[in-house]
Amino acid sequence: SRQTLLFSATLNKKIRQISRTLQKDPYEIHIKPEQFVGGTISQKLYFVDNIGHKLRLLDSILTDPTIVQAIVFTSTKIQADKLSEDLKDKGHVTAPLHGDINQKKRNFTLTSLR
Repeated sequence: SRQTLLFSATLNKKIRQISRTLQKDPYEIHIKPEQFVGGTISQKLYFVDNIGHKLRLLDSILTDPTIVQAIVFTSTKIQADKLSEDLKDKGHVTAPLHGDINQKKRNFTLTSLR
């Protein structure tokens, strides 16, 4: 037998419909933001002018000695790969994580993150 799971920070109607088509008796679990955020997690919003400004700001944030670990979200897989390389060039330890990366490497990245 097989079990299929879908995890998403955001779940729009189209994805929900696909999920119902592919899964037998799908079950949704919702976590309210106030239940999730707390303790050592800090959320901030920064406005940037362009991609260069964004990279400089992110480099500055990650260079802060109080930042031990960070997860950075991008809009596309290509952006994740490019950002990972750009940050590596600046001396940061990074790894992109998306569906085009083989399972062994994804598992290694998740284990390293933990």
